[in-house]
Amino acid sequence: MKNRLKNKENTIVINVNDENVYGEYGYEGQEHLESSLVSTLQELAASRATKEQLTIKVKENSKIEINEEKFVDAYKNTFNNLIDGKQHEISRCLTTGVILSFIGILLLTLFVFVFQYMHDAVVVFTELITWVFSWCAVETLTIELIQLYIDRAKLKRLLNANIVIVQEEE
Repeated sequence: MKNRLKNKENTIVINVNDENVYGEYGYEGQEHLESSLVSTLQELAASRATKEQLTIKVKENSKIEINEEKFVDAYKNTFNNLIDGKQHEISRCLTTGVILSFIGILLLTLFVFVFQYMHDAVVVFTELITWVFSWCAVETLTIELIQLYIDRAKLKRLLNANIVIVQEEE
């Protein structure tokens, strides 16, 4: 199995047949790639081994000329922007997880020292709410956070890919 993955070529080939390579909108005056091109690149990259270096071969149609420097800048701007967005999601996830943990610990402390001696309905309700907040904190700080780190690593791999622009043979 490992040999099969090593022998698999890590080159993604994109045939550019349309002049709309760049998105209509940019960020801070920078060019970005068109969104369907970006999502296609992400889908194709997801089918390759995560740890290996990618090469993206852009085949331009003979009727369409792509300025290589402009394309590479737009490519880097696009994926840097996506990585920044993932980093913000990671920060929000950490903040939410810490807040949920604090609330869970506070409720657990109140349950042990205060609510445990109250009416049975209050005890059951407080215990349930305590476990819900505790589980949400664990889920946020593990499952969600790990997935965000994986997504950011995939984007970084695309950012660091070798970009080769070639003229399509007729």
